[in-house]
Amino acid sequence: MDDKKIVLVQFIGATSLNLTLLAGRSLQLAPSHAAAGPLYATVVAALTKTAKWGVGTVVFSGKRNLIVVRPDSSHLMLHTLHSPRLLYAPVDTVNPANSVSRTRPTVYLAKP
Repeated sequence: MDDKKIVLVQFIGATSLNLTLLAGRSLQLAPSHAAAGPLYATVVAALTKTAKWGVGTVVFSGKRNLIVVRPDSSHLMLHTLHSPRLLYAPVDTVNPANSVSRTRPTVYLAKP
C-alpha cells in the first residue's frame, strides 16, 4: 500500500454528504513541491466553482481510510470518514417506537 497517494474515485455535491460520517481527523493538504503549486490551485478553484468534494481513500499507518477532500478558501482539506455501519441510527424523539434500539440483546451462557 502506498501511504503517500490520495486516490479520489468520485466527486459529489458539497451538500450531499452526511456530515456525521466525518471522523474528526482533518488535514490541510499542500503541494508536494513548488512545480505542483499551479496544478494545486487549479484543483482548488475547480472544486470551489463546482461546489464538489472528492471521495476516495488514503493509507495511514498501513490501514486504508475512506476520505473526503474539500476546498477551503485557497487550500484543500482532507477529512477521514467513519464507515456508515459503525454509526448508530439516530433516536426518533417524536416517536420512540420508530427508533432503532441501541442496546444489544442479552445472551445467557447459562440458565439464569
